[in-house]
Amino acid sequence: MKISLLFFSILGGMAVALIALMPLVSYQKISRGFFRFNAILGLILIVPFLFFNPYEGFQLPFQKSGIQPSTNLLGVVYFLFITFTIFLISLIFIFSRKQKPINKIIYVGSMVWGILALLMDSLLYRPFQGQIWWENILIPLNFISSAALLGSALFAMLLGHWYLIQFDLDKALLKRVSIFFCLALSLRILSVALNLFVYWKANIFDATLFPSLVSIAGHGIFFWMRILIGLFLPAILAWMIYETAKMGANQSCTGLLYIAVVLIFMGEMISRYVFFLKGVPL
Repeated sequence: MKISLLFFSILGGMAVALIALMPLVSYQKISRGFFRFNAILGLILIVPFLFFNPYEGFQLPFQKSGIQPSTNLLGVVYFLFITFTIFLISLIFIFSRKQKPINKIIYVGSMVWGILALLMDSLLYRPFQGQIWWENILIPLNFISSAALLGSALFAMLLGHWYLIQFDLDKALLKRVSIFFCLALSLRILSVALNLFVYWKANIFDATLFPSLVSIAGHGIFFWMRILIGLFLPAILAWMIYETAKMGANQSCTGLLYIAVVLIFMGEMISRYVFFLKGVPL
């Protein structure tokens, strides 16, 4: 497994989420610079890793020979690249200097295309390539919930910073985004719990798979770090973030979001590493 694939997998989902979360704030209440900044950041997050050929030679545990990383998976790289090119066009060039709405067809189309790209990318990581029907649901759910959590945390942090640039910005916007962040975290926790339960009860895997995953003698150090750093501590921070946003303490809320972004990113990196290593989505 190449380290570039690990970063590409995580940051690609985060970039999709940055664009998909735009409807949470109205262009009529915030400057166009916020939309442009998010679009450019999405490109910066994903494009550099395309030059490292991240999928080259990749193979999951238990994976059969049907997927050829050098062909099918590189097609997804191209698909994602085109998606973010459209993001750039729709969010930078479609916006004019006059106060008029964004072209909704192009904007919504680019959002849908990005989400489909994330969905297609996730389906290529199925260890059994769809021969177990619930993998077609659990693995995409894992990727989408991960992207939603990372993206909402980063999106909220960037919005909190925007109050330093646009002083008349409605404080209710940060509260709204904070609520979405809490919901995304709840979805992520439920997704991890569901995955653990299903993979624990499944009788098709090696009997030593689950014990080696949670045991300190096996890969338990990664598993418990993922739970503590990526879910438990962010859950505590989520409550603090919501309370500070509700009180209108934007600077405090933004500071907490800084910590949340770092912890969640570390947790998701560990989660994706364990998935690539053991084939179990966390």
